[in-house]
Amino acid sequence: MNCGASAIVPLHELRLRTALWDLYQGQGKYAEAFKQLCEGGTVERGIDELQKVIASPQEFMDKHFPNGSSNKAEYKYWRQCVMGALAFAFSKFQAQESTHEARFQKIEAFLDNCLPTQYESNGVRSRLHFFRGIAHEANYQLELAAPEYELAVNRFIKRAEKELANPQ
Repeated sequence: MNCGASAIVPLHELRLRTALWDLYQGQGKYAEAFKQLCEGGTVERGIDELQKVIASPQEFMDKHFPNGSSNKAEYKYWRQCVMGALAFAFSKFQAQESTHEARFQKIEAFLDNCLPTQYESNGVRSRLHFFRGIAHEANYQLELAAPEYELAVNRFIKRAEKELANPQ
């Protein structure tokens, strides 16, 4: 299970790849989901960019969010990179590869250290905790799964409340 990669891609490509992944995941077609996610190397290029950013979060913040600015376009792009990275990590878990938790940790480090505080990233964080819960449950670590599921639900509720308060 590998994707080919080399350069940054547009936001709409990242969205397409993760949407297709979601579609096939929901149908239980996990191999096809991963294939669609990796098509063209889009998601892996985003993952590569995240890897670089995690190494120097302050430099990243200064470049993309100077003085803690709220650059919505930048945030949407990086959030979508994270969504692709989450899908990739979860697919690795489904393929019974042991790299998923290290990938989850890197994603969490990006969310914690590389985005301005005004972006709570509740949807992304909800999915991260949900995937972690599934991984723990699959390993019969229910004492670890339960708090992850609870965090996932709490983040999902926060996201829903925020969206209901500001309908677009």
